[in-house]
Amino acid sequence: MHSVILPCYNGALYLEECVLSVLSQISDKDELIIIDDGSTDESSRIIERFEDHRIRLIHRDKNGGIGEARNDGLRIATGRYINFIDADDYWPKGRYKSLEALIKKHQYPDVISGKVEHFYSPEIDPKRLAHFKLPPIQDASLPGSVVISNDLIQKIGYFDTSLKGGEFVDLMAKILHEKSSWIKSEDIFLLRRIHLSNYTLNKKQMNDSYLTVIKKHLKR
Repeated sequence: MHSVILPCYNGALYLEECVLSVLSQISDKDELIIIDDGSTDESSRIIERFEDHRIRLIHRDKNGGIGEARNDGLRIATGRYINFIDADDYWPKGRYKSLEALIKKHQYPDVISGKVEHFYSPEIDPKRLAHFKLPPIQDASLPGSVVISNDLIQKIGYFDTSLKGGEFVDLMAKILHEKSSWIKSEDIFLLRRIHLSNYTLNKKQMNDSYLTVIKKHLKR
C-alpha cells in the first residue's frame, strides 16, 4: 500500500492536474493525503470537488510551511511506502506500474527513485524564464521522484521545520547517512513544472537554505 503526500498552499492553478495524475494510477487500497496549508485561493474548493475514498484531506487554518504540512501527512500515513508530490508538478503515465515492479523485483527496498523531466508551464511566456535553462532528463532526489519506506521515515524522523528551505534535501541526507538500500530506475518518475514562482529560481534564498542543510549534514 502507498501513501501519497501532497501539500498545497494557494496551488489552485495546477492542483487539479496534479491530483488527477495520482488518482489515475494508484490502486484502490492506496491513499492520497492532501494538506491544504491555509490556502486563500480556490484550492480547498478544488479538492472538495473530488469524490474519491482514497483522498484524505487535512485543513490547516494557518499556513505553517511545506515542512509542517508534509509532517502532518506523515503522521497519519498508513502506507508501506511514502510518495511525495508538490501541487505544481505531476506524475507521468506508467510511473506507478514501474514503481510496483521494482518494489517486487528487489524485495521491498528502503528507497526507490526515478528520473526527473522539467518543463515550462504552458501559460508562461518562455522569454520570462530565459535566465533558466531547462536541464536534460536527470537523476534528482526531489519530491515526486523518490519513494521511501514508511519504516525508514519513522526511523530517521520527519522534516526539520526549522529550515526555511531545503527540507527535502535534509531528509535525503539523513537517508544517505543510514546507508539504506536504494534502487534507481531509468524511468521518469516526476514531471517538474517550471514557472515564475518556483522556490529554486530564487537563487539567494535557495543558496542560503542549502548552506544551512550542508552545515547540518557535516555535523552528523
